Amino acid sequence: MKTLKLFSILFVSSILFSCNKDKSSPTITVAQPTNHAHLSLSSMLHIEATFEDDVDLKSYSIFIGDVDGNHTHDFHYMADSTISGTSYEFHEHTMIPDSLNAMEYYIHFNVTDAADKVTSEAVMIHVM
Repeated sequence: MKTLKLFSILFVSSILFSCNKDKSSPTITVAQPTNHAHLSLSSMLHIEATFEDDVDLKSYSIFIGDVDGNHTHDFHYMADSTISGTSYEFHEHTMIPDSLNAMEYYIHFNVTDAADKVTSEAVMIHVM
């Protein structure tokens, strides 16, 4: 009888705890800038995104780099922070330096949830 009772407790506990497991990776929804946006030197770059997860968010990092995800030093922008909750709204502005070469840059978004699942997304911008 003790075995049956113990088994019942373990079974119910596993069901309860399995409901809290992180079933999916976080999501990134970028509102601004749109992919392939054309921006001018010395203009303001508006970055706005929503990060979501089914259980809990942990952190984000955002930087401007090349297509391969290498940080570029001529257009230095980096933002990172620890976060929590199931949704986080990111909103910042940064000035596009007038000393840049007119070319394509990528804004790289990386979001990690509490289960250490990572989602990455890149948005291409054309600086002219």
